[in-house]
Amino acid sequence: APRGDKAVAVLNDRIFVIGGETWSGKKSPCSWDPSQSCDVNQIPMHTVEMYDPVLATWETMAPLPEARFRFASAASSDAIFAFGGQHTGSTLRNEAWIYHYVPTALPVYFHAK
Repeated sequence: APRGDKAVAVLNDRIFVIGGETWSGKKSPCSWDPSQSCDVNQIPMHTVEMYDPVLATWETMAPLPEARFRFASAASSDAIFAFGGQHTGSTLRNEAWIYHYVPTALPVYFHAK
């Protein structure tokens, strides 16, 4: 899905693209030059997608419990950690999430906040 200000992490040789923001379809004057028109992009996303480079496929995973953009992520051996970010406008978040991915025959997802 097209998005900006997302987090990306690699876990179990797969690439996870987490959250982000999408274009609202609106424009407003640019902060650096009001005579120019800029896209308004601050619509936060819940989406988590996983890319498998071996199969060259994208899979939609369980969504984030809360939409988030402009945040950091890091992966350990069995989980992805997401830190901070924004929810809407300038609302900053001081929290961390853990996203677990365990390959199974049936899709099973677990979020901890």
